[in-house]
Order: sequence, then structure tokens, then C-alpha cells
Amino acid sequence: MYKKIIAITLALFAGLSCYAKTAAEITAEIKAVSTANPSAPREAFTAVIDANAADVKTILDAQKSNPAFIAQALPKAAKPAITEAQAAAYAATQAIFQRAAFCRPDLLEGWSDLALIATLNGEYWKRKEIEDPTAYSSFKSGGFKIDGQEVSDKLKFLSAQYAKDSEYLWNCAIGNVLAEAGGASALGLYVDFLNSQGETREPAAIKDKLATCEILFAKYYLSAVDTNTQLQKLQTKIERLSQLYLNLAVEKGKYK
Repeated sequence: MYKKIIAITLALFAGLSCYAKTAAEITAEIKAVSTANPSAPREAFTAVIDANAADVKTILDAQKSNPAFIAQALPKAAKPAITEAQAAAYAATQAIFQRAAFCRPDLLEGWSDLALIATLNGEYWKRKEIEDPTAYSSFKSGGFKIDGQEVSDKLKFLSAQYAKDSEYLWNCAIGNVLAEAGGASALGLYVDFLNSQGETREPAAIKDKLATCEILFAKYYLSAVDTNTQLQKLQTKIERLSQLYLNLAVEKGKYK
């Protein structure tokens, strides 16, 4: 009888020692790092991924063919059909994928570059340019395509931002970018870019683009500005720069 009890106990212990963590458990560990320190360095998240590397790889390998991951990189008209189950799986594993992409790219062997650029963007280009310094210029001249598919306006914008491609940024349809972006950070980046052009472009041209920014801010963010300090700061910046470049344009006789 005692031998049977011991055998059962050992079997249970063996099962616990090779216990595989779920996506929910690993995600909770990642969120715990963020909660404890919203500015936690990458090393803190790397430690979580390293400690769970085998389980992370198993979880993410099961998602390689999930179209929800590449859908994040594509324009609305080109997004693949996604089932409720695929969407749920994406939501359950997205935080793990993001941290693995930044901290342990070796765990993502065989993943589509579309999924990687949607998560990494600037980091994606940094890695690509180590292999090929012309990676961004080839991407642009090839029609902004990754794995044969044209990426979204949001990713074109963020890629150009990383590459400091002033030609693209000056001529981009920022309204299309904001329609895809979901947040105001892209507008903030665009406003900063416009201000950086003060030495090379006509103040009136910059003022006109800032006027577009004011319209877009009102369209997408004005309803939330009263309760969001970051939006308040962005609104103030747009208004201040708009007045600045108007004054400069008036001085040059471009406006009355």
C-alpha cells in the first residue's frame, strides 16, 4: 500500500516538475513587470521570456499560421479573413509575441516578416539594415511590400520615420495614417517632423500642413482632450506651431 502511495506521489511530482505554463500565465508575468515599473528596461522582459523560453516557443509556434498576426501590417482592404478563434488566440498571445520579438527573436524562427514589422517596426529595420544597408530603400522602391504584400499607410509612415525619409513624410497622406493608427502618437510624430522642416521649406507650406493637422486632431481626438493630458499637450503644440509658421509666412508676404 505504502509503495503505491509513494509511486503516485512521485508521479505527481514528476508531472509538476515539467509543468508547461499557459499563455495567460506568461502574459501575467509580463504585465507584472510593466505594472511594477512602467519604464522597465528590456532586460526585465528578457528575463521573463528566458525563464519561460521553451513554453514561449511552443505557444508561439502554434500561432505561426494565424492570419491575425500579419493582418496588423496590412491595409484594411487587404486584411485576411480572421475567425473568432484566431482573433481570440491573437489577443491571448500578442503580448508574448511582442516581448519575444524584441527580446528573443531566435524563438520566432519561421515567422512572417509581416508579423515582425507590425510589432517591431524601427527595431525591424535596424536588424534588417545590419544584413543589408539598403533594406529600407529597397522596400520603398519596391512599392512598400513585405513578403510580396503592400503594408498599411501606418507602417509606411513609421518606416519612413525610422529611415528619416523626409520626402515620403512630407508628401504622405497623414489622414490615412491616423485612420489606421488608433492613437495620437503618429500625429505627434508628424507635427514634430513638420517643425523640423523649418529650415528647408517655406513657412506657408508648413502652416498649411499644420492646418490639416488641426482638422484631423478635431476629427479624431478632440472628444477625448478634456480627460487626456497628452492630447492637451499635443493640441497646444499644434496651435503654437501653427501660429508660429503663420507669423513667419506673413513676414515673407505669403499670408496677409
